[in-house]
Amino acid sequence: LPSINVASFDPVGTPGLQEHTSATESLQTVSATHRCLQDTTFSQAVNFQSGLMYVSGNAVFEHGLTGSGALIVDGDLTIRGAGPPLVGTSSVAILASGRITIEGDPNQTVTPTVSANFINGLVYGAKGVDLSNITVAGIVLTEDSQAASQFNNTNLMYVADAAALEINVAPQVDSGGSDVPPVFYGSQDRHGNFVTG
Repeated sequence: LPSINVASFDPVGTPGLQEHTSATESLQTVSATHRCLQDTTFSQAVNFQSGLMYVSGNAVFEHGLTGSGALIVDGDLTIRGAGPPLVGTSSVAILASGRITIEGDPNQTVTPTVSANFINGLVYGAKGVDLSNITVAGIVLTEDSQAASQFNNTNLMYVADAAALEINVAPQVDSGGSDVPPVFYGSQDRHGNFVTG
């Protein structure tokens, strides 16, 4: 099973980085590179718009997440009321060094429809993954082969392209002085660290 060094994704020192120091965040849109410095609870639904959120500690998303981007947590992650409707352009990479728990709304369907609890992308929980009331189209991975992952009222649909990470790390400034969102390409080295080039 794969070993990913989640801490190697830490964007500290990246130009344009937006750092958050509150234990409770009301952030609703992630369209740049963000870094939370401690355990953090997100009290509202968060819409990823090709952004990256890195949390140094545990994270709880009380009202789910939508859109496209990357959520990287150096700790445990809980997402409640998870998932956007199935949209071909929406995909998310969710990585955690701890355990991931994703709880879809039990009043919604898990059948792949426009009103489903749905996540399209990569879900990697190094210490295990617990899913309930959700459909995941992509890849669900854990590093710990002894971890007892639990799936309750869950559909898993393998999508090979979900393993290809393309992450927008930070805005760059072009010669005209405007922010241009770059595409950051990288891969893992033999030690599981995320590297560029």
